[in-house]
Amino acid sequence: MQADGHRSRIFERYEKSGIAAFHDYEILELFLTIIIPRKDVKPLAKELISKYKSINGVLSAPQRELEETDGLGKRSVLLIKFIKDMQGFCLKEEIVERRFSIKNKNDIAQYLSFNFGYLQEEYLILFLLDAKNAVISAEIAAQGSVANCPVQPRKLFDRALQVKAAGVIIAHNHPANSPNPSEADWNLTRKIAQVGETLEVPLIDHVIISGNGVLSMRENQNPKAAVWK
Repeated sequence: MQADGHRSRIFERYEKSGIAAFHDYEILELFLTIIIPRKDVKPLAKELISKYKSINGVLSAPQRELEETDGLGKRSVLLIKFIKDMQGFCLKEEIVERRFSIKNKNDIAQYLSFNFGYLQEEYLILFLLDAKNAVISAEIAAQGSVANCPVQPRKLFDRALQVKAAGVIIAHNHPANSPNPSEADWNLTRKIAQVGETLEVPLIDHVIISGNGVLSMRENQNPKAAVWK
């Protein structure tokens, strides 16, 4: 009875004050209250926030890890992943369906951070742009382990030529949580830029995403190893 009263009160708080009045674990608690009936889920919400550090961290956690968490069944985990995917779809819709024009990394930072900033596996994302830098398509071009995300520069541009893109931006995530580019990142960027120059489809930027931020390699290039003039 006490648990039912608490569940009612948390819904009433949300109806009255909105999400801004909630702590992070309370936001997660409200969601878990919806998908896990007849149970006090506050301890579970606190445990998940403690382990994954943020709500986005929970939403981005590996499915298998969540399924092994005491109190979360497979159906609950699938609903958690669905919420993540649905929000990611909405962010992608903003930049693709509306042909959003990219001026700098900040224009795609929210989409990239939400979808890829907390993942434990590396992904390379390809943005194909028209002559006005509007997004024609945003898609995953490669996926690999933390140590190795295989990328074939020519294949990236095959896709660009297919949709008649005027330029491309690539982005990839650093599971280690530092957005600073490695020497391998610079070497890959140089190769992709060279292929783009040959095909007259320039590489506009290479963006790195991590849980600690988003970095533009173009804005932070080393003058001694410059890719862009």
